[in-house]
Amino acid sequence: MTRSPRSSLPAVAPQRLATTARLFLDLVAVPMLLRALFEVNLKVLDPEIDAHVARSVAFFLAACRNGGVS
Repeated sequence: MTRSPRSSLPAVAPQRLATTARLFLDLVAVPMLLRALFEVNLKVLDPEIDAHVARSVAFFLAACRNGGVS
């Protein structure tokens, strides 16, 4: 049996998955959702989404790989 890269991350262990998911939402999704709710002109927000997601996801995955999500 081969292990997937995901199975080696403590952050996605069953007992930590809910916390990890919550942190992902707090870091990646919620900031953009709140901005979208309060931004009068969504065209202002649109160019920022890709950079925000790339930066936030990279940070989140680095934390997952290095045990920083608890």
